[in-house]
Amino acid sequence: MRGAILRSCRFPSNTAVLLADRTRDVRTVTTVVTEVLEANPDTSPLDIETALRTANGQAYLVANRTTVGFQIVLGRPAWHAALDDAGLTVEQNWTALARRKS
Repeated sequence: MRGAILRSCRFPSNTAVLLADRTRDVRTVTTVVTEVLEANPDTSPLDIETALRTANGQAYLVANRTTVGFQIVLGRPAWHAALDDAGLTVEQNWTALARRKS
């Protein structure tokens, strides 16, 4: 079942992420982002974060030490709170998101 959402979507990866963002559902966005990263080894979480910011998306990626290396939050206030909880500045978050988990 893994990868089913991305495989069923005929759009490019960025479009799949942006469509998931429109659901405003953290689990849906997380699933699609994870699938995009698995399907595209040259894509980093920062690439996805940049696409979301460019499109004024509601989902934000915040780097962390989990297995996937990030969490997704909805809305700017939640993003700032998650950055504070992680002890990260915006720039530190971008640097961490630029590194892919192996």
